[in-house]
This record gives sequence, structure tokens and C-alpha cells, in this order.
Amino acid sequence: MEAADARRPRIPVEACMRIMLVVLLLGATLGGGRIRAWAAESGLLAGGVDGITVESTRTAVSLPSMMGEGRFHEILYVYDIVFSPDSRWMTYIVDAIPVTRGSHQYYIYILNTETDERELVLETKTGPELKASFVWTGADTPALFWPEYAVDSEQAADGAGPAWERSLKVRGQDPRLRPGGAGIAFRRVADEAASLWYLPLGGGSTPQLISGHSSVFGPMIWSPDGSRLAFLSTEGAEFGECLWTVAPGEEPSMVSPIPVVDIAWAPTSDAVAVKTEMEELVLLSVSGGEELNRTTAVRAFDWSPDGSGLACVVQPDFQDAEVLVFMPRRGTPVNLMRSLAPGGWDLSLPQFAADGSTVYVGGAAGRDVTGDGQYFERADRALFRCDLRTGTSEPLPMGGSAVRPVLSLDGTKAVVVVEKQSGSFLWGMDLATGHAVELGQAPVEKYAYELAWSPDGRLVAYEDSMNINLATLAWAGG
Repeated sequence: MEAADARRPRIPVEACMRIMLVVLLLGATLGGGRIRAWAAESGLLAGGVDGITVESTRTAVSLPSMMGEGRFHEILYVYDIVFSPDSRWMTYIVDAIPVTRGSHQYYIYILNTETDERELVLETKTGPELKASFVWTGADTPALFWPEYAVDSEQAADGAGPAWERSLKVRGQDPRLRPGGAGIAFRRVADEAASLWYLPLGGGSTPQLISGHSSVFGPMIWSPDGSRLAFLSTEGAEFGECLWTVAPGEEPSMVSPIPVVDIAWAPTSDAVAVKTEMEELVLLSVSGGEELNRTTAVRAFDWSPDGSGLACVVQPDFQDAEVLVFMPRRGTPVNLMRSLAPGGWDLSLPQFAADGSTVYVGGAAGRDVTGDGQYFERADRALFRCDLRTGTSEPLPMGGSAVRPVLSLDGTKAVVVVEKQSGSFLWGMDLATGHAVELGQAPVEKYAYELAWSPDGRLVAYEDSMNINLATLAWAGG
């Protein structure tokens, strides 16, 4: 498994980190028989998780059919699967060597999930910048952001033609749809300098420069209420990059000069939690830059859904990692768990469940060799469920190593591929209860590196050996 992971390209995954979060490092030490016994005792083996079962599975995009198009000498990877809001369309990217035997080319497709008809919409040599280049501005209208596009922007065509003909094309990259759908923030890069732009949607608007700072390559995130965009810039920083915010039509303002590497808005939109270059977690008031709280030796963190608490993994030098949850404006952390395995668990990626009373934490009995929770020296992996109400934690029993999980739109459930010696299979998980069970009717022959759950909850798309399969989920009660 680790060898296969090492062969895959390191594609930037900024927004993706919060989706991989829950069970990226999932695995267990219990055998398959004990898993089935536990699932049967829980009443979940036959019915799936909270009434979810796999109704059918089909290959929507096959490797032979793609090779039959006559444009590829070799297909290397299929990635970045994204559903439209109405679940009728799906975009994906193919990394391939063309028949001319030249360098890598990248091909963007749109697929109709009802008919499996697909259309090639773009071929380019620009690869990693295409990650998450599609933003769906309506039920079935995509906006494509492409660094090499010839004009600043081209509005969507009128009429009811193919999705590509109705799409909006924009020169730029890293699009971020504003909550509420009023516009899109994005980045433009020229001569190793980046600037931030904003495109209002509708009415034939053109892109507007919102920050001409010379270095804005780091994270940029809209506040939950859509009022301001947070980003990092070298301007005004003590060293490295510091936190700024901007509202469309206004001048950017610096929140704090402290050097920052990661940011997360509070769900209430009035504060931002930042991780500094010194691995401190600092809570800042957006209005005045007031420092509300500071915690040291933090590796990863996540807000509770109501914004009242932060879960974080804390690991001082040469000490065991701990999972702490604290109320930012009051302090006093609650210690949920300490490293359990001999030699210490390498804990990472804490994530609150939607109910706000449960925190999931990934762990591995080995050193995190890449620092991002993806590659470990050893394969002893587990997912811990920490209960804030009781202050207890326990590993979840799943008989394999789980990769690339996705959450349902409401954040209450997850679907993940669990790899075992006998093969790889789709599993479902109820994040409120921690119940997990093999869905059983969608086996994966090799590895599924891409997963996507449709907004209507009916389809799960997963890449398997460069085929894209669609599993149709059935829900109890309709």
C-alpha cells in the first residue's frame, strides 16, 4: 500500500484536507471475523449504516473506452471527481501521455451521470494548477478556471445546450465560490507573483482586482457568512506570511502581523483560528485583531459546528501527543485522549462530528514522515472516536486500512474504501454513533484513490484502476 501511494503524484489538496480529515489514517488491529461479529451485535450488518445500502454499481467510465478514443498512448491517473449541485453532472481530470508520445497532457471531461455520456472540454499541459478548477455556479452550470485561458473571462452561452457550452471560462486558478453564490474569488499568477481577484456572477460582470499583494500563494477562505475573504500575504508580516481579510469593493486589512501557515474561520464568522510557524494555535478577533487565546505545540485543529470549541492535537517535543478540546473564550482545555500505542501514536487531523459532541482523530504507530498525515513509517493505523460527554476515547473496529473518505453533504455520514488482504471494499460510517459496516456490493479490485459523494446522497463515485465506478445508494424510508 505504501509503495503504491509513493508512485502517485503529489497533487495540491488545500480544500481537500478537510474532507480526508475523518478517516484518512483509518485502520484497525482486529480481524474480519471479529468485525462481522461486532457489526451483527450492533444490528448493522444487513441494513448498512443508518439504513444505507448499495443498490447497484456500474462502471461509468472505463479505461478501455477512454483508450478507444484514439487520443491516448497511456493513461496515468484519473482524479478530481466533482459532482454538480443537482448530481446530474460530474467532472474529472485525466493525466495521460498522448498518442504523439510527447509530455504529459491533462484532459478535463464532463460526464452525464444519468446517461454516462461524456464530453472532453479541455486539453492542456498545465497540470497541478487544474486541481479543483471547476466551480458549479448553478444546478448544472460549471465555471472553469484555467491559467492559460486566452481572455480574462467569457460568459456562459444562453440556451439549453451541453454543459460545456453553458459554462463560464475564466483566466485564473484556485477558485473559491462565495457562500450564497454571489461571486467567485480566485488567484492569478504572473512572473512568480500572485494577485487575488473577484468575479461577481450574473449581469455580464468582469473580474475585479481585490488584492494586488505580491505574494498570496497560501490558503484563502471565505468566512461562513460570505462577508470577507481571509488570505495570507508577506506584506506587513514579522516574517513569513500573515493574515489579511478583504471584502469585495473594499481595501484589504491586516488582522495580525504574526507569521501564519494555516487558517480556519469560526462558524460564527467573527474570529479566525490560525496555526503559526512556531506551531502555536492562536485565536484572533477579525474586527480588531485581538488575540483571544494561544495554545502551543499544536499540530492540527478543527472548530466545533457551533463555534464554541476547538479540538486540537498537541504534541510538545519528546512527549506523547494529546487531543485537547477547549472553549476558546474561556480556556480550560478538556483532555480527551493521550497516545495509547507502545512508543506513542502519531495523532493528527481531529474532526468534529456534526452533533458537536464527538471528535474523530486519526492515528498511526509511527512517525508522520511527510507532516501532512498521509505517509507513515509503519502501517499500524487506527481511527479513534472521542466522546466529549464522557471524556472517553476508543478505537473503531474496522478490519483494514481506509483511504480517501468522503462525507455526506450534511456531515453526518462517511463513505470510505477499506483495504484488506482479501481486497478493497466500500464501507459506510455513521459519524454520530461511530457505527461502521461494509456496504458489501461495491468491491474495489485494486486501490480507490478518488471518492466523491453526490449532493443528493444517491451516488458515490470512485476511481478504481483508472476506471470510474458509480455506486447507487439506497436509503431506508426513501
